[in-house]
Order: sequence, then structure tokens, then C-alpha cells
Amino acid sequence: MDPLKKDNIIAEITPAGRAGVSAIRVSGPDSKHIVSNFFSTELSKERHMYYVRSTIDDVMLVYYRSPESYTGEDCCEIFCHGNPAVVDHIIKSMIQSHPLLRMATNGEFTKRAYLNGRIDLLQAEAVLDIINSSNVSMAKQKGRILKGELSTRLLSIKKTLIELSSICEADIDFSDEGLNVFDPIKVKSSLDGIEQDINSILSSASLVKDVSDTIRVLIVGRPNVGKSSLFNKLIEYERAIVHHTPGTTRDYIEEDIIVDGVEVTFIDTAGVREEVTCDIEKEGIKKVSDIKNTATMIIEVSDDDVFVEKAPLVIKVRNKIDIYDVKRKEKDVHYISTLLGEGIRELKKEVFDLISQKNKIDTQKTNIFSINTRQINYLNEIKMSIHSLQNGLSEKVSADIFSFMLRDSISVINKMLGEEDVGEKVLDELFSRFCIGK
Repeated sequence: MDPLKKDNIIAEITPAGRAGVSAIRVSGPDSKHIVSNFFSTELSKERHMYYVRSTIDDVMLVYYRSPESYTGEDCCEIFCHGNPAVVDHIIKSMIQSHPLLRMATNGEFTKRAYLNGRIDLLQAEAVLDIINSSNVSMAKQKGRILKGELSTRLLSIKKTLIELSSICEADIDFSDEGLNVFDPIKVKSSLDGIEQDINSILSSASLVKDVSDTIRVLIVGRPNVGKSSLFNKLIEYERAIVHHTPGTTRDYIEEDIIVDGVEVTFIDTAGVREEVTCDIEKEGIKKVSDIKNTATMIIEVSDDDVFVEKAPLVIKVRNKIDIYDVKRKEKDVHYISTLLGEGIRELKKEVFDLISQKNKIDTQKTNIFSINTRQINYLNEIKMSIHSLQNGLSEKVSADIFSFMLRDSISVINKMLGEEDVGEKVLDELFSRFCIGK
């Protein structure tokens, strides 16, 4: 018997750390018994919240009966105050209280959901992708896969192939009676429709590829031109040390903020200058060169109208207009004073507008799916199998061979959905990327 079917697992399902509330999940055949005994409370109603005053903490308990739970098996969720020490004490105490309760491994709750048929492999992958999405649009795209929209389209294709396979088998069975149930024209039309649908899904992958990348905005320039001051203005709090001494920033500093539903990393860098004697500053300047390759956008700051960056997307910023006169203003340069705040609002608007444009997805289009490399590979394999069927049809291969080719196409879809021959290695690799508690 699969050990996942008989033992019970526990883990915190909210992020570790201090918060108002933390949640712990227990899943397995004995979960109701374990939680009821531990908190001395009879969980007689499912999906009903019980308030319990225990010696550890005041908690809320909810019981979910199999198969109507996240994992597809009996589950209980415990809500306590968000203190890491309290959460850890509850989990350890419960594990000690029952011999068949253990700590969940990475992604084991979702793995059980897949193994118990609550979700297919595409939906399991979508869970991980939603957690790791860096923007709202991408999360929405992955959410559509989690809801089963992509699976539904693939199942529709599979249904058509099964119908064609049935017609082919019938043609073989009744060939001696002269019944022509296999119509090549209708079969070709069905295969052409499948090919069009697969091409539509594949083309959507290129439409959303860029928005899955993290947005990184790099601030560069010579020392003491106001990079750190601008960095603080953009993230709206004093994160970087600002000082008149050149070379204050020796390493780079990162900070993440949300811009129009998009997670953006702003990076303040060491100032680049030639007369550097400090090894630490030299290393900081080298790192600037290394991370330029990962930048989505570069903001080059100057205080004398000299700009040297040649990257595809560079925003030129002339700082300290309160100190140094501007002889002639250029159209492609932002003129600001980080000290007085002049020009900052206009600069932020352009930076944030460019970020939004970079991540703009038409979420209203129902034929767009964000898909990963594994899924693309399987879709291409399905496409190739459809081409083989089309060629076989035009070459008038025997019904036996055509029937075998149809079964092969159906098998590829089953593998993509995780319905057959996925392999433990593939599952282990996928779920190992999940955090404990998901």
C-alpha cells in the first residue's frame, strides 16, 4: 500500500513568521481523531469552525471530510495566533501525541491532492506557479489553469481522438460486412481542428513568456550623483545610506515593491569611477557590471548631463538641479532634485508606466495560457502525433496502423495531464520545488 494513503501529515500552511493568525493543516485518515483528542473537542460537523481554549493557545478548528478537502482525504485545519513559537509547539506536541503523525514534506499536501484525483498534474503545477508569480496578471493566467481551463481543452481533444479511435475500431470490426463507417474527409476535418487548437495554445506561450520574468530596475551612475537618494524616493522609505562621501554604496542594495500589481526589484548600485583604491568598492563596481545583464530597465543618474549607458531601455536622470545650473534641457532627460523632491513624481510616473506596459497582458482573451517547458514539450509532441495521423490519412495507411497511431496520441495527452506513466522522478522533482505546507 502506498504510504501516502495510510499515514497522517502536519505542517504550517501560512508563511513562517509573526502574524495575526497562523494556520496548521493535518491530513490523513486519522486526522479528525488526532485533532479531536489533542484539543479534547468532538469535531462532529464538517466545515464548521470550533473555538477551543487550550493550554497552548486559543485556537479555531475546522474539519473537512474526504474527498471534499484540499488533499482529497480527511483534513483538519488549526488556526492559532501567529507566533512561531506557538506554531512550532503545537506541531511538535501533536506529532509526539500520535505515532502515525509526521511532518509533511515539501509539497506533500498538493501531491496528495494529485494522487487522490482532486487535481491533475497541470493544476498541481499551476499551484506552484501561482505562489511564485511576480505579478497579478501572471497569477490570473496560472489561476485559469488551476481552475482546469487548459485541462478541459486537452480533454476535449482527447475525447475527439477517442471518438476517432472508436470509428476506426468499428471500421476494422465490420470490414467484412462492407460497412464504411470511417469517413476520411470527416476525420481530416477533426484532425485539422485539433492541430489548430494545439497551435493556439502553443502560440499563447510566447505571449506570456516575458511577463513571467522578474522586473529588475537598476540605478547606475558615478559616485555621489544621488543614486541612493533616488532609490529611497522610488521605494518611498530610507533604505539606502545617503552621504556626501563618494563610494558610500560599496555593494548593491535590493528592495521589492508592488507596482500596479507587479512585483518589482529596485537595485541601488555602487558608483562607477576609475580612481578606486578600495578592494571592496572595486568588487561592488564589478557586481554592477554583472547584474546589468539581468536588468529589465536601467536608470542612469548624472549631475552634469553626461550619460554613457547604451542598454535598450535606459531612463536618463539629471539630478541636483537645485545646485547645478541646467544650460539646455534635453527631451529624453528627466531633470530632478532628490533633495527638494522636484521632478520625482514625473520620473516615477514614467518608470511605473513602463513597468506596467512591460507586464501588460490582455487577460480578457480566453485563448491565452501561460505554460511551462514541460507542458510545451508535450504539446509539441501532441502536435507531431497529429501530423503523423494527417500523413497516415493522406497515405491511406491500414486501419490497424491508424488505430495504433490514435492510441499513441491519446497516451501523450494522458501523460501531460498526469493520468498515466508520469514516473516518480517527475513527481519528486515537481513537488520538491514546493514549500513545506503546500
